Amino acid sequence: MQPKYVLIAGSAAQDCDGEKLAMATQFVAAVTQEILHTGNSLVVLASREPTRAEPDGPVSLTFDWTALRTIAQHLEDSSENSGRILARVVTGADSIRKRFSPENARLIQLLQVKGAIDVRHIEENLYYGGSYRELQSDLADALIVVGGGKGAYVIGDQMLQAGKPVMPMDILIGSGHGDGDGALQLLSEMKTAPEVFLPRNHEVVNRNLYALSLEQPIWSTRRIAYTTAAILADELNACDDGNALACAPATPGGPASGPVEPDATAEATATATSEAATSTSTTEPTAEAATEATSAPDATADMATTPTPEPTTAGTPTPSRT
Repeated sequence: MQPKYVLIAGSAAQDCDGEKLAMATQFVAAVTQEILHTGNSLVVLASREPTRAEPDGPVSLTFDWTALRTIAQHLEDSSENSGRILARVVTGADSIRKRFSPENARLIQLLQVKGAIDVRHIEENLYYGGSYRELQSDLADALIVVGGGKGAYVIGDQMLQAGKPVMPMDILIGSGHGDGDGALQLLSEMKTAPEVFLPRNHEVVNRNLYALSLEQPIWSTRRIAYTTAAILADELNACDDGNALACAPATPGGPASGPVEPDATAEATATATSEAATSTSTTEPTAEAATEATSAPDATADMATTPTPEPTTAGTPTPSRT
């Protein structure tokens, strides 16, 4: 089966809370790894990497390079040689000369040599927000939004208009351009029309919405990432040609009933990969299995109670977002 492609969009403000920025970065690294473990791939924008100074070194205010470093670490740790494209990379025709740091240029070169990325170039005179967002949304089958402003909201709206699943996260980190809270605006809309955002799994998400919080976490970041990737994998696998509105309802005992959360050894490996990616800044899970699973929990994870999700009902009308 061909992989589906998940776009992670968003950014953080220069003055956002440091602990929240660290959590958002850890989440992006962890969810990138989980997406790869489901057999799916990513869509990434490779451009300049804005950073801010921290005691342990500069921290990225966008998440694309975090995702690419996680992919490189995944290749190193797993020795994957399947020939699978792990990321579609959108960039300007002259970005490697104009926009990439030497380290990031080297990373792109190494990933391309390994056959892990498919680079899609945009002519320099056409390289602006609207053009690369349109290409990203065309290349992606699903979207996760972390922070960001108007641009993040626009790409979310484009994906929804195309009938593709969108998963906004709630962490309050602002946006790189200081132009609003794109993920939070999308999340507010999802609360009132969840069937539009996740037609197959909206009941699962509703029942675990606050447990999936990065802003006030009760689950570990790793568990939130695992569950998010599993929900999207289940959503995408039920879709015809990547159109979420064509998803069939879940069937008890069928594909929606899947494997359990990775064991402690797998989690330790995942944590190491996540830390390696952020420091330089299989069996496919399903949504229902993810929300019922318990990853080597920390003290806060023990506080969460997750009800068993029920299958969605066929024939549910799709409401308007207006």
